[in-house]
Amino acid sequence: MGDVFGALDLPALVGDEDHAGGDPLLDAVGAFLTAVMRAKLEDLWKRIDPNKARPSICNGPGGRGYFPHNPQRHRLIETMLPALFVFRKTDQKVSTIAQEHPQHATRIAVQWVYHRGADQKKSSLREPFANAVGKAISDAIFEGRDSSWVLDSDLAIPDALVLAQATSTSPVTLSGAGLTGALATTPWPKGLARAVTISTDPAPSGTYATGSDIVVTGTNDRGAPWVTKVRLTQSAGNETVSTIWLYKGTTSIALPAMLSGAGRIRVGYGPSTVVSLGSILRTAAGCSRLDVDTISPAKVLPIQVVKDLEKGTTDVLVLEMVETILVAEELRTRDPAVHYDQLGTGGGDLASTGADVEIDAADGSALQNASF
Repeated sequence: MGDVFGALDLPALVGDEDHAGGDPLLDAVGAFLTAVMRAKLEDLWKRIDPNKARPSICNGPGGRGYFPHNPQRHRLIETMLPALFVFRKTDQKVSTIAQEHPQHATRIAVQWVYHRGADQKKSSLREPFANAVGKAISDAIFEGRDSSWVLDSDLAIPDALVLAQATSTSPVTLSGAGLTGALATTPWPKGLARAVTISTDPAPSGTYATGSDIVVTGTNDRGAPWVTKVRLTQSAGNETVSTIWLYKGTTSIALPAMLSGAGRIRVGYGPSTVVSLGSILRTAAGCSRLDVDTISPAKVLPIQVVKDLEKGTTDVLVLEMVETILVAEELRTRDPAVHYDQLGTGGGDLASTGADVEIDAADGSALQNASF
């Protein structure tokens, strides 16, 4: 782990070359608004511009639909239009909202760039369409979510903690290396806590124990220790049961003795509680604030455009755009394991510093009384 500034992990993670490496906020906003525009405006746009060479209202590399940069600073391929551009527009204002918690405030430009075209009828239709673009973007940012945009991290992953394994007629506690799922040893996905799920494959009747507790141990969304019990209900399997309480992390799964070794069982987590209404943009973008500042429809924009990709010929075209300016605020979160090693012990463990540690019975948090 390390520090987190907004949605940016430090050290920065290696990303896809087509994405905004070093600025995940732009990726979140770009992907979100692309999904919204395709869901709410694409049908009307295709009637206004029935061009099969430009199949979408938002074109981009690999069908992504947006570019995380300023279109006036890079050559643009004409066949990519219309396209959405998302980039930081001004210097970032730095302030401190609490001790050791700096905050950056910045303005994000969202520009939907399109070709008005030589056909007078088509160009006259595209001009009022710019109003719909501005309103759709403003509405989506105001709501902060949309059912058209659901992140993979908000979907259920049935084997995230334990890959499918044969049932055992003896009790089994899975922890450490026994948690074989892809997300068992990595930080819990950013966002809301999840219910832990236990799934069983179909098997002969009398395979799974239905009267014994499965004990899930981990931490809740406040980081406090958490234990939940759940039971299977179908001895022939083919079911998924889940914990009532939600988890941010799981350390062990205690399975009771099953009645037969003919079944298979896996452990994962259920969908986020927000999945039916869409993922939360501010969470994905790492923003404490994300609001619309101004909307400027139908602005003229001279841009150098690649006319022929093979020949490399370019031309400066006067394009039009709808520009929406967003105000974003990002907060820095420090990793205690990195920064709080006051006595130079190497691990930052309070117990190893000679400090007296008391546990608040109300919420399980540690209260340190340093004895230097």
